[in-house]
This record gives sequence, structure tokens and C-alpha cells, in this order.
Amino acid sequence: MAAIHKANLGFSTELRAELIRPDGSSLDCGIVAADGVSVPKWRRVFNDLRRGGHLPFGMTFAAFLAITLSGHPLAGFVMGVVTTAGVNALASNSLNLYNFNYHDSGTGTTSAITSNTALATPTGTARVYGTQTNPTAGKFMTTATITYASAFAVTEWGLFNVAAAGTMWDRKRLAALNVLATGQIIFGYSLTVKAGG
Repeated sequence: MAAIHKANLGFSTELRAELIRPDGSSLDCGIVAADGVSVPKWRRVFNDLRRGGHLPFGMTFAAFLAITLSGHPLAGFVMGVVTTAGVNALASNSLNLYNFNYHDSGTGTTSAITSNTALATPTGTARVYGTQTNPTAGKFMTTATITYASAFAVTEWGLFNVAAAGTMWDRKRLAALNVLATGQIIFGYSLTVKAGG
């Protein structure tokens, strides 16, 4: 008898960022972190990072893909993870995904791993409650603008269920986004769920 193959339930995430400078000018950084995506989408991530100047000069797409998919610590620059705590909240039926809407950022440089429960080094800026949308079937999106009181090289981002402490759903490690005092970063996080079983 031939084996029956089913498509598996799957998740993929992307984090986009746009820097807003104190003078009002802006820089669209495109996709700054992603996981669970296909090679064509990795190509888009690679191109966005290259355009934003976040990759070493001369890095090929093949090298980028090899580092990213190998689990190498450098992959933390472009990947992130849905945390174990987030998955446990989902499995225990206590998760309403719409509760995860508090954006935070920091300057920590450790790679994103599933056991993360908090940002490594939060900036101290209050978490910002996002605006949630369902732009297409199977896609959840939350967007928030964080305003910084001081200059920071923002290298990590997280999505939480409450304004302080609480459970972190996802953590992304970023190439540095340099923001000045009174500057802002608009973070747009999307989670796409693929049907299957």
C-alpha cells in the first residue's frame, strides 16, 4: 500500500522594522528577522538585509542560507524562535494569541533560543501595545511604534502577553538598528499558520 503523505501544520514568522529619525525622515529596513520560511522567502530576507547594509560585503546567498539553516549562532541575526513558554501556553489552552500584543526591544546580543523567557537586555522603554490585523487568511499581524528616550543599537525584539514580565511568545535577534533619542522604530510582526495534519 502506498504511503499517504499529509501536509503538516506549520508556522512561519517575520519581523519587519522601519526607523523613524527625530527629524521625521525614515528608513524601511524590510524583514529584519524570520523563521520557518521557504528558500524563495529566504532569498527575499537575504535581499532585504543586503539592501539595508546588514550583511557582510561579499556574502553570497548560499553562504547566508547555509549559516541560517545550520543552527549556527550567527543564524540568530536573521532568525528568531517561538519560545517554549509560548508553545506551552498554546498547548495548555490558556493561549489567546490576541493577548500577545506587547512589543519590547533591547540591546542583548545572545542568540534567540526556545528557552528564552525574556529579552537579554531590555532598553527600559515601556512595552508598546500593538495594533492587530488579519491581513490574509491564516495570518496574524501586530504592529507597534516604540519611541526611545535615549540612543540605542537595538539588537533584539520580543512579543509578550502583558505590559511587564509575563510570557514571551517570540524573540528575534536583529542586526543593529541604530536609533537616536526621540527616534522610533515601527515593528511589524506576522505569524502565518499553514493548515495540515
